[in-house]
Order: sequence, then C-alpha cells, then structure tokens
Amino acid sequence: MEKAYLVPTFHHDIAYLRPESEYTARCFEILDEALQILQDNPEYRYFLEQAWLLAEYWDARPDKRSLMRALAREGRLRVEPGLYAVPDMNLPDGESQYMHAAVGRRVVRDTLGISPRVCMIADCWGHHAQIPQIYSQCGYDYYAFSRCMRHDAARQNFTWRGLDGSVIRGHWMSTHYDGIGFPAAGEQENADELEWAEGERGIAALMEKNRADCGDDPQYLPVGGDMRFPSRLAPAIVKGMNQRGKLPQLVFAAPGDALDAIDWKNAPVFDGEFVSSMQGTFATNIWIKQLDRRYSGELYALEALSAALGAKKDFSLAWKLHLKNQFHDIICGTICNRAIRDVEADFRALGHLLDDIRRDLTGGAGEDAYFNALPFERLVRTEKGLLRLPALGFAAGKEAAAPAPCAAPTLPLAFDNAWYAAELDDKGYIVSLKEKTTGRQLVAKGDAAGRPVPFGALTMQQDNGDSWWELSVPRLTRENQPYTHNRPDPLFREDMNTFLPRILRAEVIEADEERVVLRQTGEVRFWITHVSFTTTVTLSKSCPEILYHTEFTCESKNLRLRAAFPVNDLPQARRQIPFGVSGLAMEYKCDSDLSYNLGRAFAFDYAVCPHGADEAGDALAWRAALAMNTPVIRCPLPEKAALPHVSGAHLSCARETEGGLFLRLYNPTKEESAARVTLSAPYAQLILTDGLGQPLPEAVPMAGPEVSLALGAYKVQGVLLR
Repeated sequence: MEKAYLVPTFHHDIAYLRPESEYTARCFEILDEALQILQDNPEYRYFLEQAWLLAEYWDARPDKRSLMRALAREGRLRVEPGLYAVPDMNLPDGESQYMHAAVGRRVVRDTLGISPRVCMIADCWGHHAQIPQIYSQCGYDYYAFSRCMRHDAARQNFTWRGLDGSVIRGHWMSTHYDGIGFPAAGEQENADELEWAEGERGIAALMEKNRADCGDDPQYLPVGGDMRFPSRLAPAIVKGMNQRGKLPQLVFAAPGDALDAIDWKNAPVFDGEFVSSMQGTFATNIWIKQLDRRYSGELYALEALSAALGAKKDFSLAWKLHLKNQFHDIICGTICNRAIRDVEADFRALGHLLDDIRRDLTGGAGEDAYFNALPFERLVRTEKGLLRLPALGFAAGKEAAAPAPCAAPTLPLAFDNAWYAAELDDKGYIVSLKEKTTGRQLVAKGDAAGRPVPFGALTMQQDNGDSWWELSVPRLTRENQPYTHNRPDPLFREDMNTFLPRILRAEVIEADEERVVLRQTGEVRFWITHVSFTTTVTLSKSCPEILYHTEFTCESKNLRLRAAFPVNDLPQARRQIPFGVSGLAMEYKCDSDLSYNLGRAFAFDYAVCPHGADEAGDALAWRAALAMNTPVIRCPLPEKAALPHVSGAHLSCARETEGGLFLRLYNPTKEESAARVTLSAPYAQLILTDGLGQPLPEAVPMAGPEVSLALGAYKVQGVLLR
C-alpha cells in the first residue's frame, strides 16, 4: 500500500447529551477553526455531515460564504452525506429517507454549489435492505457506516446489493468513525516530536487493525469523532511523518476521493441488511416515534389533498421540522432532558403548521365530504356510518350508511367475516383464529415450555433501565461494538422475567350488524412495578384486520411493555419484534429522568391482519397497514379534482413540484407488478425520474391516458406528470 487517506471531520449531534443550542454554538467554533486550517494549508480537506448545520452556519456567518464556496469548488470542503439531518436509518418511513436527500442536497446546492457523493452514516444503529436503492437513486456513489456490520460479512469495502437488485458501493469503518485524534494547538510544544497517543505507532497500529478487514486496499482513516475540534497541528504532523517515510504516504482527502482510490472491481458483493444493535432505542421515549409516524402520514395525506385541489401549498418548512426530529438520537429518544423539551416544542410547532395547512385546504363552503389519499378504495366509519371512498378521491358524507343496531353479545363469543373466524374467551382474548384462504389456525396454545401466553396480551418485561440495550445484555467491548448483536426474541424465554396481565373486567361495549367492540380492563405488576391499562378490541365484518387500542399511564421505571401475539409455526412467522414502550433512561450519561416518562399518558393503536402467504395476502396486509397510518381528511366536496388513477402499485408521495405532479410508486412485494397510471386533465404526459424527482437523462415522455410501468420486486420508481 503506497497511500493512506486521512479524512478530517467531526460527528455533529443536533441533540444528545446536550440540547441543540449548546451543540450548535460548539459546531460554529469547530467550523470556524476548520475553515482557518483550510485557508492556511492547501493540502488540507474537511467535510461536515448535515445540511441542517450547513444552513444554520450559512445564515449565522455571511462573511464566510465566499470562502466556503471557493473551497467547495476546489473540492477541499465537502458535505457528506448532505442529508438534511442524519436520521436513524430504521425508524423513519421510506419517503422521509428520500426527502432527507432531496431537501439536504437542495441546501448544499443552493449554498456551496456542489452535490454530496458519499452517504456517510457514521453513528446509526442499523442499515435496512432498501438503502442501496434509495440512495443510489438520489445520486450517491457510496454508502459508508461504522456500526452494525454482520459478522459473516466483515469486510471494509464491498458492493451492497439491495432488495430490488440495486447496488451501491459500501464502506464499513471497522475501527469506528473517530479514527485518529491529532493533538490540538497548545497540547504539545513541538509537533515534530510526535509524543502523543496517536503518533506514528498509534497510526501504524490502527492501520494494522484496518488491514484485517480491508486487505491491501488503500485505507480510509477517519480523523474526527463526536464534536471533535480540528487540529491546526495536523498538517505539520502529517508532513513530518511523510518525510520520515515509516508509514505509507498520508494524504488528506475528502470521503469520495478516498473511496475512489479503492479497486472496486474485486470487491465482494453482500446482500441483505445490517441491523440492528442498541434495540433499547426502539422503545425509549416511544412517543417521539409515534409522533414521527403520525406526521409522516399527515404530510402524505395533506400533500396529496393539495395536489388534488391544485392548491400549491408550501410544505417545505413542515418537512424541515419533520426531518430534523428524525435525527438519530432524537427519534431514538436517547437525549437529555433539555433536548426532550426542545423536541416537544418542535413537534408542537409542526403540529400547528400542519393544522394551518389543513384549515387552508379544508376551509370554505361546500358539501361535506371525505378525501382518501391512498391509491385503493377504502371503507371508513364516519359519524354517520360506513362510507366507501374511491381511490385517490372524494366521497360525499351523505352517502354514508349507518349499520343496523343489534343487541350486544356477551363473552365468550365467536365472530366470523370473509377473512377469518375467531373465538374469544371470557377475558376478551382470542383463543382461536382461523385464516380462511389457508384454513390455518394462527393462535398458539402456549410457548415451548407449555406456558400459555394469551394472544394479544399486554406483557411486561423487566428491563435493565438502559435506553441503549435491549433488556438484559452483556456490555459490548470496543472490539465487537461495530457488529450487530441481534438475539432471538426473549418474550418466550423463561429467564427473561416476562409477566402476564391480570384482566379485571372484560365486556362488549359496542355492537351493530357490522362490528363488535370489546374492552379489557387490567393490570400487570411485579412487586411495586405496576401498570393499569385498558385495551379495546374491534372486530368488523368489512375489515380484514383486528384492531387494538391500548391506553395507560406510565407509573414505573425500568420496564418494557409489549403486545404478544404468539402464533403457530408458520413458514414466514416473525419472531423478533423489538418495539414496545419502556420506562428507560440513561442517567449515567446525562440528566435524562424525563425519559422514564413517569406520569405520561400513552395511547397505542395496532392491529393483526390474518392473511395468506401469497400475492393476494401480501396486498391485503399492505393495504391494511397503509390505511391504519394514513388519515382520511374531512373537507368540502370539490367541483373537480386532478389526481390520476393509480393501480398495481402503492404511493409514498403525490406532491406538487415546479416540474409537475410528482408521484413515487413502489412495489412492496417480491413479485413483479404492472403499475398503471391513468392520466386526467390537466396531466397529459408521464416521465420517469430519479429519487430526487428529476427526469432521468434517458427518459422519454409517455403520453396518456393510461401508462403502464413494470415494477420489479421491491422496486421504487418516481414519475413526473406534466
């Protein structure tokens, strides 16, 4: 190896152990210093991560703008990944991932006039299998990360192939993202003496560790770490090392330049995903995740309504607030008390902003109606009864039909519809659930030890009180931290102290010819750890899913609550469900007792959708999930609407843009799908786009009225209607 590439940066937390304001002030000092080092040393390179910080610094330091543009033109100042914020890669929805790239790259382009090349995800806890498709569509050449490599794939440089067959060049920072820490000015009198921890011996040791995972590839050596101040001594130190020649030549480089030097022709190909460590973050401050999903659904529905009405509403500020709260420590809930208060304020601001947009879109006179933002028909229950809504369309409220009342049955009871046959016991638990297309009995009678775990039971598990780790876990060493540490779902392991609820009362509270609603009132406790809850269960003749709604107030620490649905042995049964709600904090790191959520009232909506493991079953489950997460909007009935008809695909956005109506179509199944878009006035042409909504160079406009597109397995495709 003749060269090794030093890549200076710092990892910026919008919020974590300190609130946003304190981190931002420190970031400004870091960037001031980095720009000075760049000015003084032509060989130096530097990059910052998030477009959110770039925008903040750009506004606060107008005197630095011309310098930053000049450095960017020279390739010496970069922004990688240039996402609006560096989100958690597992929790936000797919459209938000695209929007992080679209909004962030717009900021980088409008300020520095450059485009990010490396999707640099230093400090996230898992990388899902659609990443190669999403970020290659958004113009990225590389995807780099430091956490959650699989043990079976321990290689720094590889080609990553996603679910749909898309590929992106992957780089795993196997020795972590902090890398080399050059001493800051004042820490040493003579830089050439190299009497510091990361001197030649330290760098040689680091390179030897890297060699185990990169072979003879040119090495990518991070120079950074969490909020690390750049070193003015680094250029002189590196010059001295290169003169002595004991190491390969050290070259300062931007991330893309360092990765360009690798021989990718011989890189192995890895399939699948790299998830996920630190599963406590899936449950800590669960209300943040709930609000994130709520606002994702509202943004989608309101954007679609605006497009249908031709209202041209501006959603840019709403998206920026939404994306900012998907920063990985924020959405994972691993933040200090002051940051929690900031996040609550940001969510309130986003809620008010979306309420204002909703009022603007739904105000005015007209016949009462409801809008369905999904590309398939929905049957919804309004205050006047059941109402059938057309795909991407409106229905008048007067068309609703009220189901005939009937006498409420008593428990136990049987319920039957077109999709399943269920039996419930006197405690309100489902004890038999037969899926009709296959005839399978879905409800397991007990766990491996014969212990009955009721289907749908709210279970409690003792946790170790740490926001990071899932339940009880041995502490990771520095050596194995970069890998995943998935373990089987502990719910049915006897040694995990899973406690089952006591149902105090179960009764049917509502019934008509179409549905039955029952309510369980109960508690789950272990000594003084105690949760009182109510759960309602809704079974409908017209609905394939069984709906659950649970409410409780958190009154105890160090616990995890989960809904248990033990199923019989099915070929595609999922055993690991790490989500839940927990009373966890990280008080050993910072003031975070608010993360215990003591006194906070919670409400959860979730569902079970019995379905066959075939194309029809997949479609049924997807439609049920999308309907649950996408609100129906009440509004006046418009005289005309402009959304096209879409079949054979789902949508993650229907958004007005300067170039036309942008739709993102996706096929969520492993089978190829024929998507059809039927154009109506004012749209006459369809053109294929990249992930940013820009027409593909080779795309030829296709004329309507109906355009057919072949969507391969798990394919996502943007289209622009003009």
